[in-house]
Amino acid sequence: NRNKFNLNPDVVMGANKWLTIHQHQITPTNSLQSTIASIKAKGYRLIVTTPNPEATPISELNLTQSPLCIAFGT
Repeated sequence: NRNKFNLNPDVVMGANKWLTIHQHQITPTNSLQSTIASIKAKGYRLIVTTPNPEATPISELNLTQSPLCIAFGT
């Protein structure tokens, strides 16, 4: 909740045509755990990004299974 979400048209380059973007704010009544549970309850597989060099590279993930939720954050 520290950083404002800004959709940069130079970065998305038309990706919004085939992606559905949802922003989830974490509040005292909407925890991270409840947001994750809601996403999984809808049948989504959740992938979370990280710059950690020990993480699984995206090239090794099966991205063909649907529906898929990729979480980006700061």
